[in-house]
Amino acid sequence: MQNRARGPRVTRVALTLGFSVFLLGVIAWKVEPLKLLAVLRGTHPVLVLVAVLSAGSGLTMVAIRWHLMLRFRRIADHFSDSVRTALIGYGLSMVLPGAVFADVAKSYCHSRRHQRPVDELLLVCGLDRFAGMIGLGGYGLVIAAVCVPVAVPDTGAIQWKGLPGFGWILGLILIVAAMGVAARHPRVRRSLDRGRALVREGWDGLRTRPGLLLLSALLSVVGNLFVAGTLAFGLASVSSEALPWGKILWTLPVIGLAAAFPFTVAGAGAREGAAIALWSACGIPAPVAVAACLVTLTANLFWAALGGLLLTISPPPVRQG
Repeated sequence: MQNRARGPRVTRVALTLGFSVFLLGVIAWKVEPLKLLAVLRGTHPVLVLVAVLSAGSGLTMVAIRWHLMLRFRRIADHFSDSVRTALIGYGLSMVLPGAVFADVAKSYCHSRRHQRPVDELLLVCGLDRFAGMIGLGGYGLVIAAVCVPVAVPDTGAIQWKGLPGFGWILGLILIVAAMGVAARHPRVRRSLDRGRALVREGWDGLRTRPGLLLLSALLSVVGNLFVAGTLAFGLASVSSEALPWGKILWTLPVIGLAAAFPFTVAGAGAREGAAIALWSACGIPAPVAVAACLVTLTANLFWAALGGLLLTISPPPVRQG
């Protein structure tokens, strides 16, 4: 029975890896590998390190928010345990197709390690996502407030043809296919209904703690700023010329949103396609855009690999007194 359950998981991971490798291969070929390698050779290692630290800082905000929600449900352990689970969840999100799968796997790992109810941990995931969505809205307002006074690039100059257009078409096909698969499996709909019920139950208690909700949303805003900073430092590390940051700022969250596309490893392929399309209007060559995204991917995979290492080590369960 365990082997049967492991089969679909392995298939999903293999498809995710294969899709990202395919997208990266097509993008690298389109931007000419020799030019891409020339850009990568001029990478500034100090700025790469800053990008790695920025990605880690964003993940720290996630860990703090997760710990706060665990405390709210009175099932928190040590903060180091929350950091460990956050790293493992981040590593799982790199290869699993979508945040829902990563949340379920993270909850299972935390439950097995700390002997906590899985249902409670899934509720914590729902609360965490809810606070994150509120924070994402606040982050959007911050970006809009900063970028509205600045001239936004002419959308007519954005390269929608070629590879980005192919990516959009392929993405739509995948979304339609995923919806078709979900429609054929009633268990998916039941799981979604159960998740909504859990979030409603948690919200009934969370709305009495506006301070906790506000703090969690602020952590989400700061975390998203660090995510955008990772991409910005990645771009600065590979660019040999002055960059029009006033025109670039608004593109960072948009590219980050594209990187959240499921069935990719850490957004690989989707991030590069969006960067080429949007940064073309800012005068940034495609090889530089792809190189910046590869630095960002490296920064994210560093922390994901650490989470994978923690998952592999798999220490014995903590016995509750």
